[in-house]
Amino acid sequence: MIEREIQPLCVEHSVGIICYSPLAQGLLTGRYHSADEVPPGLAKRVGTTAPGEAQHGEAGCEAEVFAALEGVRQIAAEVGQTDG
Repeated sequence: MIEREIQPLCVEHSVGIICYSPLAQGLLTGRYHSADEVPPGLAKRVGTTAPGEAQHGEAGCEAEVFAALEGVRQIAAEVGQTDG
């Protein structure tokens, strides 16, 4: 894992780290509100199981992902930080 091996070395040697997909392919931006809104080709990257897209051979986690995102939206609304 980067947190245990790579990141400490980068800090030690003053090497910057660039995050890959820090907003989870748009999931954390409020762009998608259900798995049906995630376009084909992107679905495999966000844990959905669009036909022919899932390469991991496991069931997707759409319900869990979008339930968690709804929880984040509710918390954001409560503290006045909405996605708009």
